[in-house]
Amino acid sequence: AWGRQTTILILPTVALRGNMIGRLDKVALKHHTWFPGSTKSAPLVLVSAEAACTERFLEYANRLCDRQCLDRIVIDECHLTITVGTYRRSMSQLA
Repeated sequence: AWGRQTTILILPTVALRGNMIGRLDKVALKHHTWFPGSTKSAPLVLVSAEAACTERFLEYANRLCDRQCLDRIVIDECHLTITVGTYRRSMSQLA
């Protein structure tokens, strides 16, 4: 059902993550910032571009899929997958 599953939001910069967390807290939207070893889920899971490319994160996302809990994956500032891919490997991997 809509609103009961998990959205993963990949944020390419620390500044965007900080801004997003502030905005989410302001409207009291439940979220979790993923870090290696994290197993917690929330309606919205924030993850850095670098962390999203790791084996541990892929395992985490696959567990959500296996439980049919993953609704969508969103890449904020997705144009960066093309424009900075030559010097930020993680961004080109997301493309």
